[in-house]
Amino acid sequence: MGFGFLTILLLSAVCMFIAQELKPTREYKPKDNIIVVYKFPRTEDEDYVLDKVEEIGAYFNISNPLDDILKAYRSLVPKAEKPIVIYFMSKQAKERWLDIYEKRQFETYFKQGWHLMEGLQKGTDVLEEETKTRAKEWNYYKVWTDNGTVLYKKTESGDTFKVNDIEHLHDLIMNKSQAEIVYAKGERPISDFIGRGRHFYRRRHGFGQRRVGTSKRKRRW
Repeated sequence: MGFGFLTILLLSAVCMFIAQELKPTREYKPKDNIIVVYKFPRTEDEDYVLDKVEEIGAYFNISNPLDDILKAYRSLVPKAEKPIVIYFMSKQAKERWLDIYEKRQFETYFKQGWHLMEGLQKGTDVLEEETKTRAKEWNYYKVWTDNGTVLYKKTESGDTFKVNDIEHLHDLIMNKSQAEIVYAKGERPISDFIGRGRHFYRRRHGFGQRRVGTSKRKRRW
């Protein structure tokens, strides 16, 4: 019985070791497996972006292309191109699409007029320019960059908000208030404090107030 218990214990330890060896070295992040399709034709009645993704996969002769896809959407940024952002189920699926594209890159770009890029645009200049365009439409006060972080203010004395990346800007366009990230709290205007202290003191200590049921004292000359 003791031997059997030791055998089970040993097998459990081996299984735990194997499980640790097979565990990924880092957490899976969907943003690692993104392809962005630029200048792909957009139709007026385009309601289902995955139809376009399936069309791209068919062009690459990929069977059942949607099996590789986690999600896809038409980005509202950049404003002029409105690229298709595709999230893949795995890194292997993404690389397979990229390998096929590289072999047909010349034909795709010059004959079809569209091209692929791996990952979202990370250039701060691009993000700042796009944010400025949107902020102008929303009548925001200011957009600027501080140490590589794109920031904006709605009003001069209001909170400062930050924009993480192109996808975050897309979320702001779609649902502004829920996607906002406060970078620094704004300062209250000085007008909020003028006269407040005197009013608070008079009210607390009873100055300038008349008790109920008492008559005004006549002024003596």
